[in-house]
Amino acid sequence: MDHSKMNHSGPAASALAKATAECVAAGEACMQHCLEMLSSGDRTMVDCMRSVRQTMAACEALGQLAVQGSSYLPRFAAVVRDMCRECQKACEPHAATHAVCARCRDACIACARECAAVRA
Repeated sequence: MDHSKMNHSGPAASALAKATAECVAAGEACMQHCLEMLSSGDRTMVDCMRSVRQTMAACEALGQLAVQGSSYLPRFAAVVRDMCRECQKACEPHAATHAVCARCRDACIACARECAAVRA
């Protein structure tokens, strides 16, 4: 199948673009929180920060591909889905204590769900 001629726009791509934007926004708040904790000497958020940083970069790229209706959208969405699930796991231990971590976790859950909805 020639993927260059497929159009991946429409409601699913629009929902995905919205979910990636929310994931990035929640990730930015989470990153700031992690940096503040690190600056005070608390290293408990290091793994969370690494995961959030990578996931934010991937979500930004995926959001752009969704808006463009890219033929690469389904394959890239599958990778980002896995990244969001890993980020969710990294945020989970902190979610009960830090609202910003709960928001990031929830945004990752929603984004992973939208990624899974994208089909070739």
